[in-house]
Amino acid sequence: MLRIDKATAPLVEVFCSIQGEGIHVGRRQIFVRTFGCNLSCDYCDTLAALRTPHSALRIGEWSVFSPEGEISSHPNPATVDEVIAAVRELERISGPHHSASITGGEPLLHPRFVADLARGLGEIGLPVHLETNATLPEALAEVLPHVDVVAADVKLKSAAGENVPLSLHREFLSLITQAGKEVFVKMIVTEGTDLNEVEAAAEMVAEVNAGIPLVIQPATAVPGKPHLTPTGASLAEMQRVCLRHLRDVRVIPQCHKILGVR
Repeated sequence: MLRIDKATAPLVEVFCSIQGEGIHVGRRQIFVRTFGCNLSCDYCDTLAALRTPHSALRIGEWSVFSPEGEISSHPNPATVDEVIAAVRELERISGPHHSASITGGEPLLHPRFVADLARGLGEIGLPVHLETNATLPEALAEVLPHVDVVAADVKLKSAAGENVPLSLHREFLSLITQAGKEVFVKMIVTEGTDLNEVEAAAEMVAEVNAGIPLVIQPATAVPGKPHLTPTGASLAEMQRVCLRHLRDVRVIPQCHKILGVR
């Protein structure tokens, strides 16, 4: 698997907004979006961050956005000090913020950068949320001591089109629980998602810890894929089968899309 292991990383943007996904939905956060991903999911809604790591190193700039619009741009790759300075500025003009979210793309393609950034964010008083596709356990081990919350995706082949073994997700989740970190699982589903696959994923999470919250997130329809979103009845059935194995299963859409924010 391609990985970049250096203390700089290519970024797309740093911005503040309302968290629209998962169990911390509604929180005011600063987001740091890294560039590059090791997967290419069918429902991905951040295509600007999807190119491979090697091409990512050649993108020109990353931008800093407040709710009012762009306030600065900087050459890639970014250093930790540059990102911390941008976060401080956003906190000054748009704060206070509950926490910072490191997202992508896939942030764990850049483990040293993410570890150093998370440590720096903690030093300025911002708890750190890591959003990840939960496929790079070795990189997670480097980053985990410095983050507070992990939002771990579980990829279903019938929804994402990616064949990620559940055993890989299990290894990833086990590392988080052993470290005593807060974690929740996000499972994106579409109208074509296989119910048996949904239940198998819930069983896998329960093997790690039946108390881990699971968020079933309906994919948002995108241009060219108008029928991506499952029906309410389908979502209710997915929730029902997952509750056979897990104590906390919630259905939460992408609320930032509904609110019309970044």
